[in-house]
Amino acid sequence: LTGDFAVNVGLFNRAALGLVLPYAAYQTGDVPDAAATRVLGDSRLPSQALGDAAVVGKLTLIPPTSGDHGGFALALHERFTLPTGDESSFLGEGDVTSETRLLAEYATRAFGVHGTAGLKLRGSEERFACASIPVVAGAADPCTTRVGHELPFGLSFRLSPRAFGIDPNGRWATFAELHG
Repeated sequence: LTGDFAVNVGLFNRAALGLVLPYAAYQTGDVPDAAATRVLGDSRLPSQALGDAAVVGKLTLIPPTSGDHGGFALALHERFTLPTGDESSFLGEGDVTSETRLLAEYATRAFGVHGTAGLKLRGSEERFACASIPVVAGAADPCTTRVGHELPFGLSFRLSPRAFGIDPNGRWATFAELHG
């Protein structure tokens, strides 16, 4: 059971600035067996935890070309995190990160196509699943599994039931999403 404490303020009808703090109200997992401990190390999953605090910003570059009815729109989104979270909870990176994304959409009252692409920079590269592989001073690290910078992307499609005469006020929408 996770969520985000968030506060956000809109600025000048084209920008937004906010703060986000992820949290785990409750989580559980299996006790690591000997094989898992060799690979991942002896880390226990905490039942409750806080994540990395983030400063987020959004800037509308092109407002929807058809006003309230949609059209094409383009925005820039930034998320800068500080290492305040618990790494063993999977809510903390252990270093600063900066993720910048370009957001694009084309929407009508009935459907929409939304895309995002960006770059996530991490303050350091981390070893992953190499707890049993020792680091020898002066030698190259034999661990070949690393977590570093990322190229996040996403593509989604929206369909509104009002396109079929259902929900004429447009309160519902169905999304299909692909991201990585």
